[in-house]
Amino acid sequence: MQKRKFRVNILDFLILAAVVICIAGAFLRGGARGSDEKLETQTAIISFKISNVQSSTARYFSDGDPVYSETLGCSLGTIIGDSITSTPAVFYAEKNSEIIKTESGIGRVDIRGSFECAGQMSESGFLVGGTQYIAPGMTTYALMPKVNANIQITDIRLK
Repeated sequence: MQKRKFRVNILDFLILAAVVICIAGAFLRGGARGSDEKLETQTAIISFKISNVQSSTARYFSDGDPVYSETLGCSLGTIIGDSITSTPAVFYAEKNSEIIKTESGIGRVDIRGSFECAGQMSESGFLVGGTQYIAPGMTTYALMPKVNANIQITDIRLK
């Protein structure tokens, strides 16, 4: 009886490479998850903007009001009362390939404000409560005691 020589072919090599890549990916993923979990909780001031609402809306924000994101399904923090400001609502339109800025003349305003939030700052963003990423430019539907609105996150800074 003749002994057969074992030869490595392309298919064997590809299977072996795939197994090694899967093991390496699992190891790296576990390391990344572990590094986020080790971050300490910090307090951040998150600035927001609410566009084109009635002018009376600004008076419905109070210091310490809770902010809950229905979109993210988590509490975002509490309103900083003295940060709430309103300015006439601004609209942008294009006319003859030129951007024109106009202000509302019918009692509509843009509201800007801030809320205080606890979470973790990581390399990839801010984790609200350690679970949900938020970043400037993001829009979320927020529920507050007297106002429900789409808010746009404009800035995140650590306290």
